[in-house]
Amino acid sequence: MIKIIKTMQTIIVEAIRELPLRIIPIIFLLTCGAPEQKETKPSFEPVKIKGRIQIDEIKYSGPPAQSWIVAGIRDTVTNDLAKVREVEAISIDDQNKALKMIAERRKAGEKNLDPSKESAKILAADYLCVGNLQNTGKVLRLNIRLLKAPDFSAEQTSTIDGTLDEIFTLQDKVVESLLANVDAKMKPDERLVIEVFTPKNKKAYELYAQGLEIRNTNPKKALDLFLEALNMEPDYLDVINWIGIQYESLSQYEKALEYHNKRKKLLEDKRLSNHREYAKTLVNIGVVYDGQSKYAEALDYYCKAQKIYEDLGLKKTLSYAGTLNNIGVVFDSQGKYAEALDYYFQCNKINEDTKSLEYAITLSNIGMVYNSQGQYEEALKYLSQSKKIKEDLGLGKTASYATTLNNIGNVHGWSLGNYEEAKDHLFRSKKILEDIGLGKSYGYASTLNNIGSTYYKKGEFCISTEWYKKAIFILEQIGVSSEKVRSFFNIAQEECNASKRR
Repeated sequence: MIKIIKTMQTIIVEAIRELPLRIIPIIFLLTCGAPEQKETKPSFEPVKIKGRIQIDEIKYSGPPAQSWIVAGIRDTVTNDLAKVREVEAISIDDQNKALKMIAERRKAGEKNLDPSKESAKILAADYLCVGNLQNTGKVLRLNIRLLKAPDFSAEQTSTIDGTLDEIFTLQDKVVESLLANVDAKMKPDERLVIEVFTPKNKKAYELYAQGLEIRNTNPKKALDLFLEALNMEPDYLDVINWIGIQYESLSQYEKALEYHNKRKKLLEDKRLSNHREYAKTLVNIGVVYDGQSKYAEALDYYCKAQKIYEDLGLKKTLSYAGTLNNIGVVFDSQGKYAEALDYYFQCNKINEDTKSLEYAITLSNIGMVYNSQGQYEEALKYLSQSKKIKEDLGLGKTASYATTLNNIGNVHGWSLGNYEEAKDHLFRSKKILEDIGLGKSYGYASTLNNIGSTYYKKGEFCISTEWYKKAIFILEQIGVSSEKVRSFFNIAQEECNASKRR
């Protein structure tokens, strides 16, 4: 019996780690080399951030063929705000991931959810910008409201008029209005950088915005539109960025690297190698290497990017905290647990006042590191804190919450032998995933596997085989290797047969 348990422990599937919402630069390691740029770079005093601004989806009324305008405005305003050091702009990707959680809550039966305010709460936004665009065919009228946390009720309103030919001026006015309302200022050098990123060819901008509008629903068509826009304007920096990201999402890593390196070279040519946009590109290169498990290369680019952010005085931002979480995840995946914990705790030091989803994710990751180290009570402490924050954020019916329940159940059942506690958490995880339509997902298979392991540890071998079979069935349906779970099944089946002969 002891020999079999040890075998099981060596092959058991790890519970799921949670990844940060966004991929951003990580902090500078003492083992990192110096950045490859040799010129001396200016250093900035630490910045006091005036607020995190979320640019919500803009409602549109007008000719359907020009609905791409709202995607272009939203993206441009978000990107321009991200170039101003006194504010943080919440990325549209982060918002989309938060909206996915809200959609899961709706599937689970929650009604009357305000997706704008709920996503702003999840992402710890200080300000939420909502608006609508009226397009008469001749005139564009953009009405925006700036809502302030925590209740997002107090508001500032602005109405900005223009024409499609004046779209870039209209976008500039939106940025100026938002900065004025949060008492932030754009410095002259930041304004010049925004001008560098503004496309010269309006048709290229139109194609880019059309690609943005469909990049989640039709990524290959979006990529074609981005490439067409780049053909019209070869140094369109935002387009090049998204081409690299689209190729990376399609697992075409060499093509992704080609375009990220192209953007890197253009930024160097434009003397922007000490700018956060350059850091973002270095990170994107690192992400591609990270996705290929080339950790040394990934860390090299992450470190160079981090140094730039540090020089810009952005060490206390929530974006920087996400960076710390990312490097923790890299060390975690390498089994370097002491280093992982160091970065996770540094991340939480910045995030602890927000009680945001990212804070909860890092707590969960800390818990799983302690679990890997055999410190099970510490693991439960941090996993339970993560669970509580997610409940406070209203995320108790989401896949993220189900993951936390699964991890807690795994610690109770496999590691501590608290079988009833384990089953309570695991069956709740299973029910949530079923309710939100994820009954054929990797997370669901992981939960079924952990239920089987709990019954195995309890000595109920024949019951455990039934759960392992269910997990194997799901993994094979979704095209994921079931080899490890099949090993569990075989061992449990031997014990089941032996118990019947006794």
